[in-house]
Parts: sequence; structure tokens; C-alpha cells
Amino acid sequence: MLVDFDRFSLGDPELDAATFAAEADFEDSPHALASGEAYIAGFGEAYPLNPRLVRAYRVHKHVAKALRTATAIRLDAGERALAILMGANRLMENSA
Repeated sequence: MLVDFDRFSLGDPELDAATFAAEADFEDSPHALASGEAYIAGFGEAYPLNPRLVRAYRVHKHVAKALRTATAIRLDAGERALAILMGANRLMENSA
């Protein structure tokens, strides 16, 4: 596995965990969602995380990616953006 430290700083651990998990969400793999969840669980064992804040950051990453995707110059941009938004919706439904 590769870890990218290009924005290395002391900051919000929930943002760090959510960023990694959201990137896993966007991978085209049947194990991607489980990978993100496992990362959050492991991170949470080392450092207590606020699950609501992690979820909020993760949903934000989905919405931001959907916006970038929707404005892309592609014929299927709308469908791709909708699929990303559906992922954000699933994250919010799982929190209820």
C-alpha cells in the first residue's frame, strides 16, 4: 500500500481518516468500501475518532468529487456524478 504525505501536517485526524476512506470509495474494486472502513477502524484504535465528523468529511469528499465530475467535458459526466452522489447518500443512510 502507498501512503502519500504531500500535505503532511498536524491537523484534524477525522479529516485524515475520511480522506483516505473516500479515496478507497472511489476505487473500482469490490473491496474498496471494506478497505476504507477497515482503515477508519484501525485508525480509531490508535486514536479516538468522532464517527459523525469522519462521516461528514467523507460525504463532503463525495460531493466535491461529484461537482468536479459533473463539470467535466464528458458525455457521461452527469451519470458519473450521480453515481458518486449515490455513494454519499449511502454513507448518510448508514449513519441513521
